[in-house]
Amino acid sequence: MILEIFEADGYTLPTDIDVLLINLKKKYAADLGIKKINITNKEEIRKHKDIVHLLAQQGLDALPLIKLDGKIVDHAKLEKMLYKRLG
Repeated sequence: MILEIFEADGYTLPTDIDVLLINLKKKYAADLGIKKINITNKEEIRKHKDIVHLLAQQGLDALPLIKLDGKIVDHAKLEKMLYKRLG
């Protein structure tokens, strides 16, 4: 599973989801890749045209954005999946 989190200063994941991600990483270190990407990093963000498109439409209010295995997911779906994986 590859998880990419697109953030900017002041637009980050809630702390409770960060804690879940840390616990998940401890449990499934080999099966989980987590990458946090700052949207102001032009080199990193230009690889993600779908994220750039969403930001152009919705602005910073869309942040933080999350891609799970290449597909954009919302916070509720991510949180539900994290709780399920942690059992």
